[in-house]
Amino acid sequence: MLDFHILFIGDIIFVSLLTSIYFLYSYIKKLKTDKTIKYILLFIFSFYWLFFILGIKFTTYELKNIAGVCIIPLFLTYYLLIPIQKKAIR
Repeated sequence: MLDFHILFIGDIIFVSLLTSIYFLYSYIKKLKTDKTIKYILLFIFSFYWLFFILGIKFTTYELKNIAGVCIIPLFLTYYLLIPIQKKAIR
């Protein structure tokens, strides 16, 4: 698992721990105002694990290139589809 990385060695463990700790904290404190943060963390968590699973088929070098090309279009599409209130730009 430490052999796989997109930005730095061990980043998948860092992302998984950060997401798990934040969701546990927000569940315990019953936070209602952090929908955007939850959706962004869920996207990053899913993105890393998707590419970790794709690591079975591709090499790490290929995955870094594919992730670099896919991150912005996927994030923009995800942001437009998530059910949060977006402020209008004037």
